[in-house]
Amino acid sequence: MTLQPLVIKEAVGGVIKLTGVPKEGATAFIPEPPNPQPGDSIRVLIEDQIVAEPGAEPYKVLVPRSALLDHIGSQKAFTYVIQNRDGNESDSDPVMYDIDHS
Repeated sequence: MTLQPLVIKEAVGGVIKLTGVPKEGATAFIPEPPNPQPGDSIRVLIEDQIVAEPGAEPYKVLVPRSALLDHIGSQKAFTYVIQNRDGNESDSDPVMYDIDHS
């Protein structure tokens, strides 16, 4: 099952400007999946590299500034993976963002 893409709160017109990102990081909103189960885990990835996991709020994830700095440039793929307690994974559709250091 393919999941809907995440949304970065601080992105404007497909661009994440680091000058507009709080020092804690950018906020990723993940659409609630069709059948969430207790024990599901979520991982957020940039260019297939795990950069964050949810804290207290399962569908709101803080992507650290350091992860954004590691991926400066155009058209970076942001995705997430939900793994259920049985180990089965569902991937999201990617969303492309430019990450601008200026």
